[in-house]
Amino acid sequence: MGLEIFEKSGLGMNEFIQKINYQRALQGELARTIKTLDAVEQARVHLVIPKETLFIKEKPRGKASVTIKIRAGRSLGKEQVQGIVHLVSASVKGIEVRDVVVVDMEGNLLSGGSDATLNALTTATNFQHKLRVEQELENSIVEMLEDALGPGKVLARVTADLDFEKVERTEEIFDPDSQVVRSEQLMTEATLGALLSGGVAGAQSLVPGGRGGAGSGHPAKRDKENQTFNYEINKVIRHVSKPVGEITKLSVAVLIDGATQGDPPEYQPRSEKEMNKYLEIVKSTIGFNRLRGDTVQVENIQFDRSVLEEQQALLASEQTMDWVLLIAKILGGAIVILLFFAWVIRPLMNWMTTSLEVLPEPPRELAHADMEHAEREGGMIPEVSQEMANVRRSVEEFVQNDPKFTASVIRKWMRSKGPAS
Repeated sequence: MGLEIFEKSGLGMNEFIQKINYQRALQGELARTIKTLDAVEQARVHLVIPKETLFIKEKPRGKASVTIKIRAGRSLGKEQVQGIVHLVSASVKGIEVRDVVVVDMEGNLLSGGSDATLNALTTATNFQHKLRVEQELENSIVEMLEDALGPGKVLARVTADLDFEKVERTEEIFDPDSQVVRSEQLMTEATLGALLSGGVAGAQSLVPGGRGGAGSGHPAKRDKENQTFNYEINKVIRHVSKPVGEITKLSVAVLIDGATQGDPPEYQPRSEKEMNKYLEIVKSTIGFNRLRGDTVQVENIQFDRSVLEEQQALLASEQTMDWVLLIAKILGGAIVILLFFAWVIRPLMNWMTTSLEVLPEPPRELAHADMEHAEREGGMIPEVSQEMANVRRSVEEFVQNDPKFTASVIRKWMRSKGPAS
């Protein structure tokens, strides 16, 4: 149900019912929009819209909850969940992102919740960033040294201390040594004239014959000068924002295997000169900073290769067995092909090449006479060369092997020559 609910509004609808229908329509439209996502099969939205009033200084915050059913075999990523949260927050006035909760049909919290949940998510993100920094530094060290020492000769472990505190600072710096006169004001006042005669004020001046009588007047002159200077002092305003995730300390441990030389091969430890050179290489790779408190330890230790040798021997035996099985499969296939050719293909080819018409067997007397006639004709052939003798020997062997077929060929040959004679 969406905004089409207002198409059936009656005349007697009051303001309360209109607000309820508006909230229902808004919930339905949001649910429809969320269901357009490929991974979402069903969705329900519940809204708590704050009531606006003029008598409350701090406006109440709205809330929203979204329940979704994910399609079988699909999943929602963190970016998609945050997209749903921001969609609801931007669609409803008075609802912030932190006040939207998204759960699935099994009750698993996908987004939102209390501050503890947000802190937990922040902590998990910081921990992942820490692991990523350590892994990148370890890979840099191993790749750098293995190019010179060979694969499997270096082990590196890095522990990084990161500062995830977010600090923003505003500073105003005044420099008293760079003051300049901004404005100057000079006022001069002069008074010239005579003072009136008089006495000391009091009871004696009022008593006849008293001494506090009037005195004689005398001329007076007064000068007054007022000078004002306004100075401007240099002021610098800086807004400093500290980067989050800054490295505060690195602790690095590197193990290097020795060399294997001689015949038979023997283990040879690395010299002190070589280890100092590798130490400097590691420091340059990680960006060593002594003021930061970084520590780097590089040691030469003989690696235990017994497990690796056993694995290599097992792998070699498995490869040998694989080769044996492969050869056996090839030989077996070749034997099957040969047997198929000998038992099926060859007889079929013989049958196709020797498909001659077989005539009824003549009487024994006629067959015997034909044979004698053939022998007489054969005796008339002169043995001109050894080649003819070889041909005759081949014919005799052929006749002995298949006399029936030979007789039919001779009969057919004689019949073909009969009309000519």
